[in-house]
Amino acid sequence: MRRLLLVLCCAGLLGSLAACGSDDETSPAEAPQTSAEAKSGTSYQTNPVPAPDLTMTTLDGQEINLAQQKGKVVLVNFWATWCAPCRKEIPDLIDLYDQHKSDGLLIVGVALDEEGREVVEP
Repeated sequence: MRRLLLVLCCAGLLGSLAACGSDDETSPAEAPQTSAEAKSGTSYQTNPVPAPDLTMTTLDGQEINLAQQKGKVVLVNFWATWCAPCRKEIPDLIDLYDQHKSDGLLIVGVALDEEGREVVEP
């Protein structure tokens, strides 16, 4: 009985591993190509994409409307307290903001925690 259970577990594990990534049927040759303009970053300088008309409320009750941030570079960062890489990047985002806020940089952090405000307040 143990041997049968072990064989079934191994077969299930191998089947799961074999299925990883098999849902993507696009070959690298068929994947969309990045234009030279997009690679250089110049497309956003010459033809910026306006922010959508989206209003969010901050932890201190202020409202931020993205469409009203014309002329600023807006970085919207979706994160969660349970996401270790998300938490690790926050000090770098704070440094980036401190260095470039006078240049019009606005960083908006959107926490995706289900527990809400209690777990994300500083």
